[in-house]
Amino acid sequence: MYIHSMAFSESLRKSFRAAGHFQQELAEKIGLRPKVLSRKLNGTSNSHLTDKEVRRIIIALIGWKAITTRGELCHLLALAHLKPDIFSEEEWQRPPLSQLEEDEPLHNLTAPLTRFVGREEQVEQLRRLLVQDDTRLVTLFGPGGSGKTRLAQQVANELKLTDNFPQGVWFVALAAVRDSDLVLQSIMQTLYIQSLSDPPPLQSLIAYFRHMKLLLIIDNFEQVAGGAKLGG
Repeated sequence: MYIHSMAFSESLRKSFRAAGHFQQELAEKIGLRPKVLSRKLNGTSNSHLTDKEVRRIIIALIGWKAITTRGELCHLLALAHLKPDIFSEEEWQRPPLSQLEEDEPLHNLTAPLTRFVGREEQVEQLRRLLVQDDTRLVTLFGPGGSGKTRLAQQVANELKLTDNFPQGVWFVALAAVRDSDLVLQSIMQTLYIQSLSDPPPLQSLIAYFRHMKLLLIIDNFEQVAGGAKLGG
């Protein structure tokens, strides 16, 4: 299997540089010549990383403390369009993978300013829908001021403390967005996904979500409903 993802390459470079290492060191660590690794990371001359090379890169990054948590590892794999099962269960149970720290709950939710009272049936119904394996989309609709956002935030704050969404619970606020073309950008900024022209942002986002299990709450989507075509 061959991997080429500019988002993965950029994130990889940031990781080893932040740990005080250079691309030449990484090349030596995984048994490639520096120029060969450069071509593979840039996708030039029809050169691409193999899944085995990505495995060696991950091991090197863990050894350098450039990756310290399972969440960081899974995020990097997702950018490479790979799943965590690139490593076997046995490998996850022994060093260096077993030395990775467990992540704190991932989310960007703010603490509610007021106590949520009532609507227990709606909370339970929404929670039940969201944790079902076959649920991909849930839409809350109603007149303005009916409490759709507050209900979604309440359930999200409850689910962020569970294991249902290992890659987190994320709130995308579109209240200030009027251009449907900016919906993708808002989602990617919320998830800290770098927007690159190759591949296009939509393809980058689809690839990222393919192996992730997270809850994404998009608020005020009705005013940019033209963005719905992005999921087509």
